[in-house]
Amino acid sequence: MRRGFVLVLCLLLVAIIAVMAMAVTGKRALQYRGAERQQAGAAALQLAMAGLADVRAKLDRDIFFPPVSDTQQLEFCYTEQVMDLDGVTPWGSFEVTLERSHEDKPYYLYRIISVGVYGPSERPLARRAVLAEIDIAPDLVGGKRGDDKNPATYSNPDYWNLVNFKDLGNY
Repeated sequence: MRRGFVLVLCLLLVAIIAVMAMAVTGKRALQYRGAERQQAGAAALQLAMAGLADVRAKLDRDIFFPPVSDTQQLEFCYTEQVMDLDGVTPWGSFEVTLERSHEDKPYYLYRIISVGVYGPSERPLARRAVLAEIDIAPDLVGGKRGDDKNPATYSNPDYWNLVNFKDLGNY
């Protein structure tokens, strides 16, 4: 009678330990999945930042960028694919939207929205967006220099710099 009780107690103890081990293993899988999502989100953020750097470089180097087919066109969008180091495998892409709706007085700003897409384009692992505003006014008009007809003009210290930056998060 005593041996049967110990055997049942041992089987019950093994069953409890097995259930606890499965719970820990299942929890660990969720943690790994969360870590993968964090890594994908960070990669998408870096792709969005690469898109922002790309559009700023194009604005700096090309006087005909963005190409404007119509004066009423206030947005210009483009997408570029980013390849892995081997040059064959696509790593992700970025989608850039350049808004020109605030380029005139009184704002003199370009608004840029860059969306980083990590993973294959048909089924991305993560998307992240950033918004930036660039000051495009080369001069500032300020106080008067003695006469009211010629307001003083000063060079803009923020010319062609980011004046506003916002991480829009997952997209």
